[in-house]
Amino acid sequence: MIRRETENGWILITQRDHSLLSGKIMKGWGNSKFATPEPYDEVMFAVAEHDCGWELWEENPRINPVNKYPKNFLEMNYSDQVSIWKRSFLKHSKKHPYASSLIALHFDKFNSSILRKNKNALLLKSQIKEFVLENLGLKHTGQQSLSEQIINNLKFVQIGDIISLALCHGWRSTQIDDIPYRLNGKNISILLSSDDGLNYKINPFPFSKFPITLNIEGKIIDRKTFTNNYEFLKAYKTSQKTNLKFTINN
Repeated sequence: MIRRETENGWILITQRDHSLLSGKIMKGWGNSKFATPEPYDEVMFAVAEHDCGWELWEENPRINPVNKYPKNFLEMNYSDQVSIWKRSFLKHSKKHPYASSLIALHFDKFNSSILRKNKNALLLKSQIKEFVLENLGLKHTGQQSLSEQIINNLKFVQIGDIISLALCHGWRSTQIDDIPYRLNGKNISILLSSDDGLNYKINPFPFSKFPITLNIEGKIIDRKTFTNNYEFLKAYKTSQKTNLKFTINN
């Protein structure tokens, strides 16, 4: 769940809708300076489906017991995180092994960041490695390192994720580093900025056309905190929907 703060409460956006927005964003990626990913369809599938494992949890979201806010994706306990991550990269693994491997690698980045805090993260790291080697056909080749193409395609998943998160939250300025750059073969940074959290500029501009117009549905919650999960769920299930409209320009 994503919390977009308003004056009196929140606009709540599901992770599922956020990931679908990521896919719409990245479909326009690529021009004379920025290459499109290959294999295109599989990478785009990974971008759009990277949070598909959230659907079950988001049917009955909960509050953060500490701040009493609707719980967002950064406030999950580790066991819930692992279940969600696994559902995300296992759901399409039979039909889309390449895309599913990119999704698994995407979550491995998050899992690796908490290795020092949680020893259980070592088990998931091992499971992800086994999953990726198997689904990329590397398990019996002796090859343990990932190719440059796979690393770059993982970056496309991460880029789509970050841009979508910026739009959904209404962040005013977001720098994204390590972007594959066609002109000199090196990686560069891009800056996403906005004065109002709806209309954005990105520099240098990585898309094939402009402006890009996007939208996402959210639910209006007219208060910040809730006493318990039941109280929040009642408000969430009966809340009014809203449609956030975005533009990305050069």
